[in-house]
Amino acid sequence: MAHYKFTIGGDYYIKEAGGKAIRNYEIEVNVPLLQDPNASDTRYLTIIKKSLLNKIIKNRYPGAVSYRTHEIIDKVLIDENQSDKPRTSNFTVPKPPSKMNKTELLSFIQTNNLPINLELYFTVDSMKKAIAKYNESPDAFLKKQEEEVSELEMKKLLTSLNPTAQPVVEITEETTENEQPTK
Repeated sequence: MAHYKFTIGGDYYIKEAGGKAIRNYEIEVNVPLLQDPNASDTRYLTIIKKSLLNKIIKNRYPGAVSYRTHEIIDKVLIDENQSDKPRTSNFTVPKPPSKMNKTELLSFIQTNNLPINLELYFTVDSMKKAIAKYNESPDAFLKKQEEEVSELEMKKLLTSLNPTAQPVVEITEETTENEQPTK
């Protein structure tokens, strides 16, 4: 049966001594094709979130409480013969980046020589947003990307200089410096 194999990634909450902490996850899920051939990735993600995400995370990651964030990293069409095939179009007219999977986006970025840093934008959603922002305002995008690269390099440098540092709970809008994240 034809279906999509999605790779979903994000953060989840885990029980630890003294409260909850945040960890990263990446899982693969299979979802049958929807009746609507124009169904968006958001529709598929809603199905995954409501029916599968918490169950799979709790089974795969002991101590997991619930997902925190979720996004599609990749989407591959599996045909009747069970072989993985990136979803591609046989038409000569290319589809817009907003409808592309990860393989197609990488090819699009490379073919069009877009100055998008794939170390920063490595998920399907982030690549789509980067392409859109670059098309909207190349100079503003490049300036913002340069700032993000500097921040990433600083984080890498801090990590390399402090290899024994304990993982730190992310501070979000939902938490303050002295409290653990809550759902």
